Amino acid sequence: MDISDSRLLNLMQRGDTDALGVLYVRYSAQVRNFAMGFLQNEGDADDVTHDVFVNLWQQRDEISDIESLKAYLFTMTRNAIFSIFRHRRIAETYMAAAIYNSEEASSETEEKITTTDLLELVQLTIDSMPEQRRRIFTMNRFDHLTYDEIAGALGISRKTVEYHMSQALARLRKISRHIHLLL
Repeated sequence: MDISDSRLLNLMQRGDTDALGVLYVRYSAQVRNFAMGFLQNEGDADDVTHDVFVNLWQQRDEISDIESLKAYLFTMTRNAIFSIFRHRRIAETYMAAAIYNSEEASSETEEKITTTDLLELVQLTIDSMPEQRRRIFTMNRFDHLTYDEIAGALGISRKTVEYHMSQALARLRKISRHIHLLL
């Protein structure tokens, strides 16, 4: 017997994690495909899918009178995608401003960018990464965990860790090309 979405939501509100699991199986592929259509990045789409269902669980007590859970999930997904785009736009604006300002300041040696500014730029870049990528990068570079240790801790494959690390490092290499402009 197929349990209705409204019944599963009711069970979820009572703390039934199995109900969330059923909803995840029922809708996660659709949510991921929707996110993938906009983000064009599997890692980001996976992160959004994960975040949507985590948020659904965290907001379960506030959810009432949903006529269509599917529409609600797609709205949550759309909002998560917009959030990613906003973060990317902020990071790109900041980086462009830093580059522009550094080009103006480079003619005046006393106005060189400080190490603190560079660290802020790197931190902003790290902060703008999707949650899972940021977590993996931080665990590797700051907590000094190996790829296998990270995979075990997060319950993901080593290949997923390798993918996210390569994407994170590529992003940092991209800004490093501009650092010579900042000095």
